[in-house]
Amino acid sequence: MAKGSPPEVSMSASNAADGMSGSQPILHGQNPSATADPAVHEEIAHASGMSFQETGLGSPCDNTGSMPTSQRTNPISAQDMAKALTQAGNTLGIAETTKISATKNQSLATKYLQPITTFNSVSSSIAGLNTYAKLALGTLTTASQSLLSGKRLGKNIFSETKLKIASYNSTLDGLMQQFHNRAVVGMYSGIQLLQEDMNVDGIAYAKGVGLNKSKRCLDGTRTEIQKEIIDWMEDTRADSPWILLYGQAGKGKSAIAHTIAHHAKNLGKLGSCFCFARVRQNEGLQEKLFTTIARDLTDCDLRLRPLLAGVLAGNRSLRDTQDIMEQWERFILEPFSKLEGVVARNILVVIDALDESGGEMSRRHILKIMSSTRLPAGLRILLTSRPLEDIHRTISSMNSVKCKSLDDIPLEATIRDIRLYVSSELEQFKHHFTESDFDQLAQKAGGVFEWARLACEFIRPRPGVFPVKRCRQLLSQKSSDGGNLLDDMYTTILDDILGTSTETLDVFRSVMRQVICTLEPLPATSLTTMRFKFPHEEDHYDIGGVMLCYMGSLLAGATDSLTPIRPLHASFYDFLTDENRSHRFFIGDAGRSMLQYLWVGIILFAEF
Repeated sequence: MAKGSPPEVSMSASNAADGMSGSQPILHGQNPSATADPAVHEEIAHASGMSFQETGLGSPCDNTGSMPTSQRTNPISAQDMAKALTQAGNTLGIAETTKISATKNQSLATKYLQPITTFNSVSSSIAGLNTYAKLALGTLTTASQSLLSGKRLGKNIFSETKLKIASYNSTLDGLMQQFHNRAVVGMYSGIQLLQEDMNVDGIAYAKGVGLNKSKRCLDGTRTEIQKEIIDWMEDTRADSPWILLYGQAGKGKSAIAHTIAHHAKNLGKLGSCFCFARVRQNEGLQEKLFTTIARDLTDCDLRLRPLLAGVLAGNRSLRDTQDIMEQWERFILEPFSKLEGVVARNILVVIDALDESGGEMSRRHILKIMSSTRLPAGLRILLTSRPLEDIHRTISSMNSVKCKSLDDIPLEATIRDIRLYVSSELEQFKHHFTESDFDQLAQKAGGVFEWARLACEFIRPRPGVFPVKRCRQLLSQKSSDGGNLLDDMYTTILDDILGTSTETLDVFRSVMRQVICTLEPLPATSLTTMRFKFPHEEDHYDIGGVMLCYMGSLLAGATDSLTPIRPLHASFYDFLTDENRSHRFFIGDAGRSMLQYLWVGIILFAEF
């Protein structure tokens, strides 16, 4: 007989009933109260280890012999069924293992068969479960009735019962295993459904655009502007839920933004931090802006996750939409509008370097959202940008946007902060410098933190470099106005690296065209692999050892073969691509170079 097979179990029960005389098994669904008086009820409860109500028998039957309707509507639980079955199995086990003689039948009837009597009375009350349970209980009930009949209590009762009990145990084990398997499968199915209900991974997510702790302001610098922005972030009654921090290249906008974002993260209030980069414009990051922010927000406020998942489940085509306006309305506004209860805290979203997202068309929809949409309660958005004309035109008359220019910060405060930065960067080499050197370098920076950073890198002692001589070289240069201050610094650094060799200059131009014009930033190893596919053999060389290793002050990844190479500051990109600013360091037509590297990339892809 197959373990747990319902037809064979039923046949076994029928055969057992046909082969035994005496009382018939209690029919499933028959009221046990019709065959047991109140004393039996109490006995059942005592034998099963359950309270009177827990047996599921309810009150004794009424005068008609029927159980009251109110009692019949409370079926016994699966746990109680298992408990009763265990009690019955233990009782039958006694009959199997206890060896007594036929002359002790009376003792057997009073000592060992009394629990079977109890089981016989309780079995029908728990038969109202699934089909398999009914069959198993019917089989066990047949066995208990046979034992109670008294006609087989002779000397062969144990040998005949042993085989039956083994069969019953086997069937019951199979049924319990099926019950367990179904429960486990049901649990796993429920978990899977719950995961699907909470899944928001289907929408696009931009990688490598988040918070960068290394870009934070030095402790003790930019304290006034940081306090002003933090107060705005914390104000639940602010009339301007947007704030735009703008200023010229190198003023430290990104450093302030990352410092504020890090502060908000420590407070559990950072919803998202999204940073555009000029060298990644070809990736179309603006199309992933609000999808990335939406997914980040669900990590900040877990109540938003099922709401966003519900939006995606209702319209799966939204997962691939590139419509920025639709992303904003469906992924940001809609989940927030369904939040229940009062928003107890403000959540900050940082969008850094909006001006580097691409051309004016790439920002049009973002600026339209700023000018026409009211933010949900509790949401604060900090943007940083250079003061481009289209951005200024859009926000100039908007009451919902608070504008803060870094040019409004008193120059004295900025020079104070730059001096603190310079003295900190050159602290271990201060025996080479005087306090006056630090003061003059801070004044020379003209409020541009990027100039101060480059100056420290240029001066820093290393083999072949005399720090005092280089400091004097910077201080002796004539100051330029406005944005040309950084151009002068770039020219000074490149003159030092490249010298006057025409051949070295040609290598520099070729390498920088490749770095800047690839569709996305690549590490030195990948760039070198590409070069060996160039048509001219003179271009086949390892760019890491030939050029990049000397440009650590200007390029990220210059000394790490696995880190994508990109300019440390967007102003260096602008410098190299504008002949009027870079002069002999001008790298040439970027558009034509991009087509060349795209063609090489296609060749490499085809080979793989």
